[in-house]
Amino acid sequence: MSGITGSTDTAFFVDPDTKRRQRVASDPRRSVFVSANAGSGKTHVLTERVVRLLLAGVDPSKVLCLTFTKAAAAEMSARVFARLGAWATMPDEALEAALASLEEGRRPDAAKLEQARQLFARALETPGGLKIQTIHAFCEAILHQFPLEADVPGHFEVMEEAETARLLAETRKRLLTGTARMPRAEAKRLAGGFADALQIAGEWGLDKLLSDIAFKRDDLSRHLEEAGGLDRAIALLAGALGVGEGEDEAAILDELLPCRHLDPETCEMLRIAALASTSPSDGKFAERLVQLLDAAAAPEARFAAYRGIGLDSKGEIRGSLRGLATKGVAECVPDFLQRVQAAGERARAVEDRLATLRLFRASRAALTIANAFERDYGALKRRRGRLDFTDLIAHTADLLLRSEAASWVHYKLDQGIDHILIDEAQDTSPRQWQVMRELAGEFFAGQGSHNRTRTLFAVGDEKQSIYSFQGASPHMFDEERRQVERRAGEAGLAFEAIQLNRSFRTVETVLGAVDRVFSDPDNRKGLASGNEAPVHSAARRDGPGLVELWPAFQAEAREEPDDWTQPLDVEPQSSPTHRLATRIADQIAAWIGDPILVKGERRPLGPGDVMVLVRKRSGFGAALAAALRDRHIAVAGTDRLVITDHIAIEDLMALGRVVANFDDDLSLAAVLKSPLFGFSDDELMALALSREGAIPLSYGLRLLGGEDGLAHLPAFAPDGEAATALVAKAGHAIARLDELRDRAGFQGVFEFYARILGPEGGRRALVARLGRDAGEVIDAFLDLALAKEETGVAGLDAFLAELSESPPTLKRELGHGRGEVRILTVHASKGLEAPVVFLVDPGSAPFSASHGDSLMAWDAMPGLHHGAAPGFLWCPTKELKNAAVDELKAGEKERAEEEYRRLLYVGMTRAADRLVLCGLAPQRGPNEATWLQRAGRALAEVAETVTNAAGETVALRIGAAPGGDKLDPERPATRPVPELPLSKLEPEVLPPRPLSPSLAGAAAEIMPETEAGPAVDDAAGAGDSAGDGAAPAAPAPSPVLSAAATPSFAIRRGLAAHRMLELLPDIAPEERAGQAALILAALAHDLPESECAKLTASVLAVMADPAFAPIFAAGSRPEVAVTGEVTLRGRSFSVNGTIDRLAVTADRVLIADFKTNRPPPRELSEVPQAYVVQLALYRALVAPLYPGRTVEAALVFTEAPRLIAVPPERLDAALAGRDAGAKRAPSSPA
Repeated sequence: MSGITGSTDTAFFVDPDTKRRQRVASDPRRSVFVSANAGSGKTHVLTERVVRLLLAGVDPSKVLCLTFTKAAAAEMSARVFARLGAWATMPDEALEAALASLEEGRRPDAAKLEQARQLFARALETPGGLKIQTIHAFCEAILHQFPLEADVPGHFEVMEEAETARLLAETRKRLLTGTARMPRAEAKRLAGGFADALQIAGEWGLDKLLSDIAFKRDDLSRHLEEAGGLDRAIALLAGALGVGEGEDEAAILDELLPCRHLDPETCEMLRIAALASTSPSDGKFAERLVQLLDAAAAPEARFAAYRGIGLDSKGEIRGSLRGLATKGVAECVPDFLQRVQAAGERARAVEDRLATLRLFRASRAALTIANAFERDYGALKRRRGRLDFTDLIAHTADLLLRSEAASWVHYKLDQGIDHILIDEAQDTSPRQWQVMRELAGEFFAGQGSHNRTRTLFAVGDEKQSIYSFQGASPHMFDEERRQVERRAGEAGLAFEAIQLNRSFRTVETVLGAVDRVFSDPDNRKGLASGNEAPVHSAARRDGPGLVELWPAFQAEAREEPDDWTQPLDVEPQSSPTHRLATRIADQIAAWIGDPILVKGERRPLGPGDVMVLVRKRSGFGAALAAALRDRHIAVAGTDRLVITDHIAIEDLMALGRVVANFDDDLSLAAVLKSPLFGFSDDELMALALSREGAIPLSYGLRLLGGEDGLAHLPAFAPDGEAATALVAKAGHAIARLDELRDRAGFQGVFEFYARILGPEGGRRALVARLGRDAGEVIDAFLDLALAKEETGVAGLDAFLAELSESPPTLKRELGHGRGEVRILTVHASKGLEAPVVFLVDPGSAPFSASHGDSLMAWDAMPGLHHGAAPGFLWCPTKELKNAAVDELKAGEKERAEEEYRRLLYVGMTRAADRLVLCGLAPQRGPNEATWLQRAGRALAEVAETVTNAAGETVALRIGAAPGGDKLDPERPATRPVPELPLSKLEPEVLPPRPLSPSLAGAAAEIMPETEAGPAVDDAAGAGDSAGDGAAPAAPAPSPVLSAAATPSFAIRRGLAAHRMLELLPDIAPEERAGQAALILAALAHDLPESECAKLTASVLAVMADPAFAPIFAAGSRPEVAVTGEVTLRGRSFSVNGTIDRLAVTADRVLIADFKTNRPPPRELSEVPQAYVVQLALYRALVAPLYPGRTVEAALVFTEAPRLIAVPPERLDAALAGRDAGAKRAPSSPA
């Protein structure tokens, strides 16, 4: 924003202290941790720091900026390069002012201005570039750089969520079915683990355990590794829980009895008294005593009786004898209550021991399964060369912390990173902090041999830490700040902790409401590590704000409808969800067109200025989207969607299933009802009832669409035109389906769907009924179809099966600028803002025990050293709860409630001008701990009550109600859609293939047809008469049927000669004969000894002849590859070739090409024309490279030996197509 930089815009007020803090935060000479309120310019400060680092002369490749999401990285990169790009073309006066604002008013000199103008190019052109990326992308780059040290596949690929899900599912299948391939002892242990898990938690509990193991596999594998393996991890678990070796339930229960508090004599006395009583409670008490005294009864039954005496129905120690025994019975034992209470304490202790034993068995089973899971999952990933996103962080942390090559890796990285900047640091997980800590470890070692400034910068806000499910903890940001501050102080390096409170996003009215809500200690618990109340100040001075709280829409009791035709999963319009959606949609419609100020610009409020935030994705989003569409208000789709959950994709998949299996009645009914065919409910019912017996729906459709279709209509179907139209629609549908079935087997999946959705109008029909957001989902579906084809998934059935098994999740960045109302979760709204925000409270409790973890990390597990991975307890049922589990559950609940309150803060601070808090409530009434109730209690005293005509309270309002004349909505200029030609394209005209000058056939391609014949004939092995140009060319040999398994004699002989002429000139003359023999042994070992001797002699003679001395002079080069374009007679040819020898002197360039023809030509007139063309092409390519030097060309025939120079005029004539028939090429290439 302009206000952030302190512009003169009167809409913003930036006090000097805020400017000072921003300058300190962006100072490239010191390490800084910035705690910044929502909207206070975190991204701006981060951008300023990057720019100031570059301006200070830091190499762009030594700056590492880590962001939380790809979108944030893209925004950061765009801001930095926009600033640098503007500097490159900015007038001097404006650039001076811009640099002075960064450097506390110091005017830059000419050199500084020139440096600033060059930064854009420097940042782009520096090898490695400016690294602005996510932590996962950075870790991926490190692992690619050090694959051996990290023990990962060298060319690994990162799996997307869909592939990860498929691999995890395969791992689960292998676990359940693959014990046969394991060693017997290992298989027995794993089978025992599964048996224990099933007995304790059942099938559903085991399934959830496997999901939890997959989610927490990094911590589980670290715990097993640090413990020293599975056996030691189990022993550590037993010791932590206090479970002895061989301990079982019978041993624990045997210790319970006899009990001195309820000894046999006392129990017998009480039993006799109870039997004499007529009270039902005494009778039940007597039965318990009988069970307790029966030494032959099962220990579990005796303990149940003992427990029933000492504990009440809620499991608590009895506070009185009420419900146990009457006063007359109790008086038999004077201290009976004290005895009962003591027995209750013992029963509680025994229960805890029993629960601990069961907990140990369950946790042991979980560790056993987790160990096998990680082994199999790791093996599958290694086999495919894949890593998942968890692996990227885990392997990088292990590489830097624990690998044997850690010192080497640190040394290499230490040379490449001098400044680390971390965005959204409050959402960094412990493992990610490990990576950052190791990277910055040398920064605070003091001035060492590098003698350069190195800094660490982190910016975040504890109040916005809302990703605990990813391992983030708000307190870690403060802990890391303290550690860095301590280490910087010890090293004598500059460090600052900065707080930014002034918001450039939100008006004072909304910020005041936020401060008031969180001034309540109960509301701000867990908001920040110091539990201090947040303080916000507004920089905006451009208008009033508005905060409204609407009463919760409460559920009402209703009777289930008797009409069986009504869908079971559709809420009635009178439900709280629909009533709230209707009110929000009406309010948005009423506000559309209101004048608002956005960054100093006055414009009408549009749909894109509205954000609706929910706690989690539910049916409310669909209800609100429908209500908005009914009012013709543009609305975006959800921010995250499993692609197969969208009704458009369901219709397309149903169509595919029908084409693959025409007797799939359910899929056919879905397709006919879809916009692709447009059948109504009544028409579909008429089709279904037109059938007789159990014939398939497809055959019924064929009959209904036939010539006598009217005769098949059921009695309730309408007559006349409606009946005729239905028959015609059925006929069109069956014809269309037959056409699709006919072509499905001859088209790929992508082509099949692309044609349906494109030229045949399917996309238009789906978008027209389902809304504009359906277009994005359809595009993603087509992209997926194309990707699956490229990876080898062939056929419609295979594609649909894989899509159903592991559907991908479509993630959409719902940033501003789409012109649509955005409905998204508070988590997804992080980093976004809008002039108008509706924060919807679902009315559910902040934490539900049923949704809590069953596989719980035990950080305080006895026996673990500081910094170790946590241990784990698996408690799927309440019967396994003990004191340790209760403590973990209490901590889990507290953390969940704290994050729930931070979500409220994040949601409220997304609003720039207007904030509405609304929500739902269950039938029993609102929960007092929900967002709406907390905000209502805090704001009720300062809010105005708004009532309707009936006197009912409809809102609590703070600020001014919107008013004034409406502005005309901004309508972007619409461009006419061009008519796309859908006819088949003409075949593409491919460019000619590159010429290879060493092949005789190349001559034919550049010479006129009448002159090229002999050369072509020669290349094909024509006769040796120069004038025999009329002989037809031999057919090209078949690459499949030709039997030329090995090169011919002439070819192998020529290859050996060329190789010797390439290598021998650099060898001492006395050693050349021996090296020549080695070359022949490698390339032509089966040539007759006499031929080898002749070839060696001819090559050595060439090299010894003084006439050839320039070719082999110092500085000459063998086997020089050349490529380029040559224009001949108006045509352009690409040429690729290799010059046998190239010698360059001060005034000339010599090209030599070696030939092994037998017999060799005696003079130039006998040289085949193709050889001349070859030299001419080489000369044409080389001449532009050596301007001012004469390029000479010669042929060296090794058999004579003889050098034949080719004069320039002959070379020019060869390219011009003259004198082409002097001599045919030999039948075998040289």
